[in-house]
Order: sequence, then C-alpha cells, then structure tokens
Amino acid sequence: MSAVAEQRSAAFATEFNERYIAWTNQLQTGSVGQGQAAVEDTLRRWRQYNAELLAQTDSVLSNNNQLTSLADLISQVNEQRSMLTKLQGEASTRTDQANVPRIINSPYTNILGLRRVFRPSTWNWILAMSVIFGFLALFALVFLVYRVVVTGELVVPKLIMGTQR
Repeated sequence: MSAVAEQRSAAFATEFNERYIAWTNQLQTGSVGQGQAAVEDTLRRWRQYNAELLAQTDSVLSNNNQLTSLADLISQVNEQRSMLTKLQGEASTRTDQANVPRIINSPYTNILGLRRVFRPSTWNWILAMSVIFGFLALFALVFLVYRVVVTGELVVPKLIMGTQR
C-alpha cells in the first residue's frame, strides 16, 4: 500500500510541476489561459488524496489499537486454555486415583458400618476368639438353664445383692 501511495504522490508532484511550468510560461507570454485552473485542480485532487491517506492512516492506527487489544485477548485465551488443559489432566489423575480400590474387601464390618482391613493372621485370631467366647457363652447359658430347671432355684450372688446370708 505504501509503494502505491508513494507512486501516486510522485505522479501528483510531477503533474503539479508540469502544470505550474505551463502556467508560468503562459503568464510570461502574456496569454491568459486555463493554467491557474489546471494547477488548482491538481492541488485540489492532491489534497483530497492526502486526506484519504490520512483517513486510512487513522483507520490503520485504530485497527492497530484493536489488534493490540485483540492480541491481549488472544494471550488471555491461550493462558486459559493451558490452565484448562492442566486442570483436565489433574482431574483425570484424581479420577484415576479415586477409582483405585484402597480397601480390600473384608467380611468384617464394625458397628458403624465402616470396613476395616486386617492382616490374615489378625483375622484368624479374631475368628478363633469369637468361637471360644461363643462356646463359653453357650456353656454359661446351658449351665444356668440346667441349674434353674433341675434345682428349681436361681442362685443370686451375694456381692451383687449387697446382703449376706
């Protein structure tokens, strides 16, 4: 665009010089012609072209400001994209981590419904102790029922009643 503008300005300058020389020659010879009108026409068109160039320059400068703000917006978009990519990577990592089973299923569940993981040896001891306590409880119940049914009386320990007989 600048090369075309320079060529056109040079053409106006050449046209102006030719018409000005022609007008001065007409004045020196004493003939009154259209020399002044031709020079003024060339100057008017040249000024009009300069005004167009000024308007184009202003447009380019305003577009340059718009391009600067557009470049800022593009850099912000790129930053947001990189942040989004990073967060998506972290989210997929967190999803993968959340899907990994951390607790090995165990048939044991405590009162609150929470699962506990025991080593196999600990699990065997818990099972053995629960079987032993179960037998002891069953033996105590059978003994109590036998004592009530056969002897007909329930023995109340003296320490619980607080009285001595």
